[in-house]
Amino acid sequence: MVRLAKIDDIDRIVEIKNLAIAQMGKNNIYQWNELYPTKEDFLCDIKNETLYVVEENSKIGAAACIDQNIPSEYKDASFWSSNAPAYTMHRLVVDPLCTKKGYASLLMNKLEEIALYNNVTNIQIDTFSQNYLAQNLFRKHGYIYVGDVHFRAKIEPFYCFEKMLT
Repeated sequence: MVRLAKIDDIDRIVEIKNLAIAQMGKNNIYQWNELYPTKEDFLCDIKNETLYVVEENSKIGAAACIDQNIPSEYKDASFWSSNAPAYTMHRLVVDPLCTKKGYASLLMNKLEEIALYNNVTNIQIDTFSQNYLAQNLFRKHGYIYVGDVHFRAKIEPFYCFEKMLT
């Protein structure tokens, strides 16, 4: 079940984030650390009613923020197909024990459902260039790589993907 996160979910979401950071490190993916994302980032998402969780058997296995807060770095990029309003996803995290259960795909489907419900057909999203798992997820869902941006003083780029919904 995909639902909006509640304040009571915060400890589990932070736990998943910490487990995911450790797992990404084992896969040589250094996208996140103790500076990002923080508990405060997730609390802000909950307050804004933009953080969604996947819950199965009363246990949260994944979370992601879905909103229209497009990063400022996107605005300078000339590779997007459209300048129309867009939805995006931030802080997609899956408990390493829940991989291969389709939780990330459920959240990708929720992203598209919310966009269409709000009459937005433009999705713009990014992931760290080292994060081949997220890149594969995006491609599986029909997203097209369009270019690179740089975030958070990282040397490596973030790969941008887009999808136009119909």
